[in-house]
Amino acid sequence: MHAISCQRGWVMNYVPGNRNLIRWTAWIIAVLAVYQIGLGLYFIAFRPPLLPEDLEFMALSAPPASLMRWLNWVFAVLGGQMIAVGLLLVPLASPRIRAAANRQAHAGFAMAGLTSVGLMSAVNFMLSSDFRWLLLAPVALWAIAIALVWIARPEN
Repeated sequence: MHAISCQRGWVMNYVPGNRNLIRWTAWIIAVLAVYQIGLGLYFIAFRPPLLPEDLEFMALSAPPASLMRWLNWVFAVLGGQMIAVGLLLVPLASPRIRAAANRQAHAGFAMAGLTSVGLMSAVNFMLSSDFRWLLLAPVALWAIAIALVWIARPEN
């Protein structure tokens, strides 16, 4: 066993075989952070207010100009929230910070995934979005990260 001291004086013991698990967990969480930040930037800077499938869903040939202006602001706010989730994930990529986390922090991590990428994917399936299958990838990645965080957690 190897002991690694963490902040607050806690010590995390891990079996050498777990190092790869800890590295994979850090890597997956970092990928999720980059995904969230990138998606947020896309929503703020590049996403059109309405996609062709949105117009089809609403049975509109052309949306009102006021709706387009309003949606630009809505997507800016939504993009900001996505970036915020990504920025909150960045420290969790650190094994030292995860080692100091308690069960409530792990539950919060799981709930963040459920309410961010999980909800977005579910809504896109309900709307029969063209992107629904693609949006399962971050859900699967987040589920793997949740499992790895739980498996790699130190026994406190």
